[in-house]
Amino acid sequence: MNTPLKMLRYALMTGTFFGPAVSVFAAIPVVANDVDNLIIKVLCPILNYLFTIALIVGILMALVAAYKYLTSSGDATKVSEAHKTLTYAAIGIAVAILAGSFPLLVGSLLGWQSVNRC
Repeated sequence: MNTPLKMLRYALMTGTFFGPAVSVFAAIPVVANDVDNLIIKVLCPILNYLFTIALIVGILMALVAAYKYLTSSGDATKVSEAHKTLTYAAIGIAVAILAGSFPLLVGSLLGWQSVNRC
């Protein structure tokens, strides 16, 4: 029925599943040479962009859930659907924040200095 909402939900869920996998690769220590510097110059902006997009999609999903709550008119099925949407949005935002901070956490625990270069 609501194909745009389903597409937005799918985009949020795929971002939350692939976000931690991408952030693990960002935590790999880097040796200072030209190829690694090029990877950092290319990979860091892409990861930052994906992190920002995941947060924006999560916030938009929370707004969609709020709209669903407002227009539910007390209908139990619509309220339940809005509650599920809000739950998915909160989980997506939490996973995006954890995925963004995971490389820094691992890098600080292992003493890597190159993780903070992004």
